[in-house]
Amino acid sequence: MKTYTYRNKGVILIEYFIVTLIFFTFLVICSVFLKRSYFTRNDINKDISSYEINKVLDKIAYMVVIDNNVEVTSNSIVLDDVVLKLENKVLKVYSNKYRQADKLFSFDRSNIFKTENKVSIEFEIKGKKYNRVMSLK
Repeated sequence: MKTYTYRNKGVILIEYFIVTLIFFTFLVICSVFLKRSYFTRNDINKDISSYEINKVLDKIAYMVVIDNNVEVTSNSIVLDDVVLKLENKVLKVYSNKYRQADKLFSFDRSNIFKTENKVSIEFEIKGKKYNRVMSLK
């Protein structure tokens, strides 16, 4: 019966420690990259939704400025061919003889008011504020 003895037990332990350290370093780097890509994807989605909301509000402002007959109440804007209503924290647009409602976006808080020659629309969506002030003249 042969018995093997190793004189360099310390070298084997150091190699094991180095391999384990490299493995855990690799795992940490992978987890950091995955978290970073997740947050980057969320930021891009927020920017896209913000861009779409700004585009909708610009279109509404353009329609209000061009239209001659604008009726503004606290929860709606009535134009010649379109009605914008705030219902249950959702901005809806009615067209085609006011039969069909299309949801534009949801919001947390809103405020629509009219002065003598201006209409102001304010929305707060997920902590971000969007304002449009339109001249009626």
